[in-house]
Amino acid sequence: MSKHSHVVVLVASLVFVFGLNACTPPQGKGAVSRSAQTTVAATFNNKTLTLKEIDTELGESLHEARKRAASSMAFKAILEEKAKQAGVSAKEMMDTEIQARTKPPTEAEVMAVFEASRARLPPETKFEDVRGDIENYLRSQSGAKVAQELQDAWLADAQFKFSLVFEPKRVEVEAIGPSMGAEKAKVTIVEFSDFECPYCRQGAKTVAEVVKAYPEQVKLYFRQFPLDFHPKAPKAAQAALCAHEQGKFWEYHDVLFENQDKLEVGELKEHAKALSLDDAKFAECLDSERHAETVQKDMEAGRAMGISGTPAFFINGILLGGAYPIEKFKEMIEQELQAK
Repeated sequence: MSKHSHVVVLVASLVFVFGLNACTPPQGKGAVSRSAQTTVAATFNNKTLTLKEIDTELGESLHEARKRAASSMAFKAILEEKAKQAGVSAKEMMDTEIQARTKPPTEAEVMAVFEASRARLPPETKFEDVRGDIENYLRSQSGAKVAQELQDAWLADAQFKFSLVFEPKRVEVEAIGPSMGAEKAKVTIVEFSDFECPYCRQGAKTVAEVVKAYPEQVKLYFRQFPLDFHPKAPKAAQAALCAHEQGKFWEYHDVLFENQDKLEVGELKEHAKALSLDDAKFAECLDSERHAETVQKDMEAGRAMGISGTPAFFINGILLGGAYPIEKFKEMIEQELQAK
């Protein structure tokens, strides 16, 4: 193996880096398996853990694991049947199928990976030193993709269907605070957010697009959840509610998120002036801290529902914690609309 074979690990770290965008996101919990009941699964210190409790903790991850297992088992049976008909082993058939569908990486693809990795490689590393490792890595990735495509195709041909429905955990969330969207909405989104959190800014833009995409089906409520390590967030939350008194919550909301480096009290008042708010009334409201109790109640409500980070969205009571792309919101909304 080449002395530069560590490039495989390096490339993987560059190409496959995923993470949930949130300021200390909460750990969502899903539904309980229907079959779990009260079976004791573990004991400790004269206490027990039931299968029901474990299934609740695993939530959607358990559902996805079951789906992956079912897909894998069905594909294995299909593969073995095809291999038997062809008079070869399942491994031989799979290898043949993958090789027939896998294209070797192009020079441009190999060079692109090398260029992306160059800054993190030893300075004396030359392209030819690592070409072979990069080619092998790209072949393995291509082979894995082809294998998945083959599995998807064969399962589709076999009309595979996973019929176990995931029933997400729902909580009662009071829909209060500034709002926008349809008056008679079938889907209610309650957002808990922090004006000093960068991921909340991203989440705010996404959820605004969601409301526009579903003008007759969705209503959004905004509740405050300034995090302890964001010292300017509590006052910014109060300022937003002061702007709400003058009918410009959402305009002020947008200004705060676009100016997260300008959240000092004087700057909060300047933002109000820029929006042509009555600056005397706004200053009186902010200085009096009359909305501090509202902010505190929002925070207490959020903590009671398990929130520890932002942004957090409750879609008809189902928690979505973090700044997910709009596709995830649409997926959950469509499921809610179909269920009604």
